[in-house]
Amino acid sequence: MCIYCKVSPSAVQRDMGFFVVLEYLERFYPLEILSLKDITYKTVMLVTLLSGQQCQTIHALTFSGMKQTTDIVTFEINKLLKTSKPGKYFGYLQFKMYSFDKQLTLID
Repeated sequence: MCIYCKVSPSAVQRDMGFFVVLEYLERFYPLEILSLKDITYKTVMLVTLLSGQQCQTIHALTFSGMKQTTDIVTFEINKLLKTSKPGKYFGYLQFKMYSFDKQLTLID
């Protein structure tokens, strides 16, 4: 099972809180002056917002399960979650590069 993390415009319009969080995350720029804590905070917030997953799924993400290409980051989830069917794992989350706003990216 693959989840492509795209946010539909109609869903964003219904939830204006999304924009408030994005405006806040734009303050974490440029990346060169941020602490590791701030970069981690920004990363977790963006992954949480874009994936729409529950805390248990976000907690299951690991660096060892991460694969990165030039424009896609994929997290494999090889852990049973509460919502997993017997014998089946969640699968993976895939994030595509967002190049429209440099202040919301994690790569310069």
